[in-house]
Amino acid sequence: MDAEEGSKFYLVWNRSKIYWTTGVWSGERYANIPEMNKEYYYNFGYVSNEREDYFTYSMKDDSVLSRSVVDISGRIKQYTWMNSSQEWVLIWSSPRDPCDVYSVCWSFGSCNTKGLPICGCLYGFEPSFPKDWKLSDWSGGCVRKTPLKYGSTRHGDGFLKMSNLQWPTNYQKLKLRSVEKCELACIRNISCSAYSYSVECLIWSGGLRNLKELAGGDENGRDIFIRLAFSELPKTEGNKKLFTLVTVVVCVGCLCLLGIMFVRIWRCRERRLVAPSWAVQGSLRPFKYREIQIATKNFSEKLGSGSFGSVFKGSLPDSTLIAVKMLEGFRQGEKEF
Repeated sequence: MDAEEGSKFYLVWNRSKIYWTTGVWSGERYANIPEMNKEYYYNFGYVSNEREDYFTYSMKDDSVLSRSVVDISGRIKQYTWMNSSQEWVLIWSSPRDPCDVYSVCWSFGSCNTKGLPICGCLYGFEPSFPKDWKLSDWSGGCVRKTPLKYGSTRHGDGFLKMSNLQWPTNYQKLKLRSVEKCELACIRNISCSAYSYSVECLIWSGGLRNLKELAGGDENGRDIFIRLAFSELPKTEGNKKLFTLVTVVVCVGCLCLLGIMFVRIWRCRERRLVAPSWAVQGSLRPFKYREIQIATKNFSEKLGSGSFGSVFKGSLPDSTLIAVKMLEGFRQGEKEF
């Protein structure tokens, strides 16, 4: 309760940050709780004198049980017991938007009421305590997947642009007149976690709190650049194209290399299969005309001629030199040797 204004009640985070108030008592209800009307389930009263200030409420039906709590979500909630279903039913809660609770997702977490759970870690971060996170206890916040290098954006850290966000609290204003200078100021400050620049330069140090994701087109949405280790930054479109091109070139090169190796292996096996036919001393083997043509390079190197025909120089597949004599004057086939 406000010691000076008396009638106001507050919700306070860590005994330091006020994030919700009932508003002033009007005589019938609190300004920020429109549900408090004559048709509500409760009777309300407020007492204020020189000695004390306090607020009271009671059920209109004495047989009905009710309770008020401030739970781990940081919201004040009013429950009523339903005999028919044998359970506590939520009647009222505030702040209405759970993302309005101060530091609800703690450091480096962002809040979004469009999905469940409402808290998620920023890109490049992960829950400090995954088991607690699954139980909707986000008090541990998020930590970096990869520590910062504290270097220039080229060799150490970089920035990831995030849009449509409600800015974190506790920013520092710098009198800088360009986005490049604002970014450089953040890089040079080892405690800087993020920066933003529109009309002026804003930087944030330490853990980012109270980040809230807004719907596209929301006039309150802002851009912010989150500092990340360079290895955590997502690939840009140019890098993706380069990566694809390199991948294709490497694959084509590998296929060509495999093709060359296959041909060489096939030729070696062919030579091994053919060689034994003439490698064994005293063995004979018939050759096809096409094989003799290849061995003599189409009878291009003539060594000499005799009474029965001409002799040509040749080479077998295993590099063995041979002499081939083409017979003339016989008529037992197309060519005779």
